[in-house]
Amino acid sequence: MPRVARGHVAWLGAGGALAVAAIPLLVQGRWLVGLGTLGLTLLALAWYLVPGRKIAFAFAAIALSTIGTLASVAGLDLYMHQRYASGGGYNVWGYRGPALGRKQAGERRVEMLGGSVTFGYGVPADETIPAYLQAALNRGADARHAPPIVVANLGWNSEGAYSFQYTLKDYEYLHSDVAILYSGYNDLGMNTQVFRHDSAVFRLTGYLPILQIIPLTNWLRRDTLATADPGRVVFTPQRSDQYATEAADAALRVSQALERQLGRLVPGETGGAVKGPQPDSWQPYLQSLRAAITIALAQGKRVLVVTEPWISDTHVEQQEAVAEMIRTEYGNDPRVRYRNAGLTIDLHDRAMCWDGMHLTAAGNKFVAEWLAPDVEEILR
Repeated sequence: MPRVARGHVAWLGAGGALAVAAIPLLVQGRWLVGLGTLGLTLLALAWYLVPGRKIAFAFAAIALSTIGTLASVAGLDLYMHQRYASGGGYNVWGYRGPALGRKQAGERRVEMLGGSVTFGYGVPADETIPAYLQAALNRGADARHAPPIVVANLGWNSEGAYSFQYTLKDYEYLHSDVAILYSGYNDLGMNTQVFRHDSAVFRLTGYLPILQIIPLTNWLRRDTLATADPGRVVFTPQRSDQYATEAADAALRVSQALERQLGRLVPGETGGAVKGPQPDSWQPYLQSLRAAITIALAQGKRVLVVTEPWISDTHVEQQEAVAEMIRTEYGNDPRVRYRNAGLTIDLHDRAMCWDGMHLTAAGNKFVAEWLAPDVEEILR
């Protein structure tokens, strides 16, 4: 190949490589670094163009390269949203289930915030607590010609009460009438995760890319976002789905890891006496709940604070502190209620709970049916 031709190929190849390298940076929301990398493409083209050639060609090339790269990333991300909508993903606005449009006249909305139990780790999107709660609230609505009740699933794996204040602000535009704060497990230790805010794209636009949680090396061979981790149980965005039909030994390993981390209640035990940490140890958690309640009330919502089913003695102690806080600080405010779901589900029952923490479809439906009368009363 002539020297000039080889030079053409080398510089054009360098520019293309830099444009490709910018893709993962843009996906992660690292805009300055990503655009800076694209800018190096311009330098490569400018170096290639000898004096006298139109520098405008270089700017046109980098503009087309940038537009093409962004369009490719956006198209792939939209495809991934659609592919994983049921199997552990979320819609383009960052919450599980169908994206909600403008609130219709007479329509009432409920939003449920929480961690992986709310999100529905282990089941499809239509078998989560919020999905079953929506079905229960709308039972017979057609016969009554009543306006629909929509329940938005705003939960995310590993998030605790600290994230609630941010989630309430991020999704204020949904104009929900009731906020259900469903928490406990992820606040047995310090937890300040706010997953959606890791994305600069979401913070800027409200659109949450899904490519950031998909292992790109093997996405072509996957239908869900399931992963296997036989070690310590830590729920991260990469562990965003685990179907209950997975092998029983994997579920058993997860359950055993949870027992080692949190301890377990003896079957039938209800807890009661404060035996462990002093009340002050729960202050960060309680303060996060206060902040969320304050924001929800300011947004015109009613608030239902709900504990998750008992998982350990420490969990019992934690929720006793929550119940006392609600009783003493909000006892005279009819807009705030507390419900203890600690005894609704026996987490040793594999028909209701597949890994010692996360509920099966049957477990989610049971909790939703249990919650529905309270939500109906609040909506009335």
